[in-house]
Amino acid sequence: MSATRRPWTFAAVCVMVPALTLLVFGLSQVPVVELLPGYVAAYLLIGACIFGPAGKLPWLRQAVAFLLPGALLVPLALLNLGFWAGGWLLGLPAWGLLVSRWTPENPLQPVQLLKFWACSCWAW
Repeated sequence: MSATRRPWTFAAVCVMVPALTLLVFGLSQVPVVELLPGYVAAYLLIGACIFGPAGKLPWLRQAVAFLLPGALLVPLALLNLGFWAGGWLLGLPAWGLLVSRWTPENPLQPVQLLKFWACSCWAW
């Protein structure tokens, strides 16, 4: 990890904490549909903190891998199936960091994905 990325990773976590707090507290007061713009804004801001410092657009596979989990959770949240998509914001900075290291020269290893998944499940 480069020294220039560390402050931005910290910034992503700093975005995640209040965003997740506001979304969870908002969940008890308003319908999920009204929280969706805040969820999307927090998701994109975290992505900008992770991928922005490189000064170039992320590789297409990186962008898809970063956005796909959040996009898949939105319909589940709208249908009230399972935990609300905002919970994914908790792991998003770590997921973004993992995906940002994924390049054609440095593919994601299944062990890395299993570690991320195991740590995520343990945290819940």
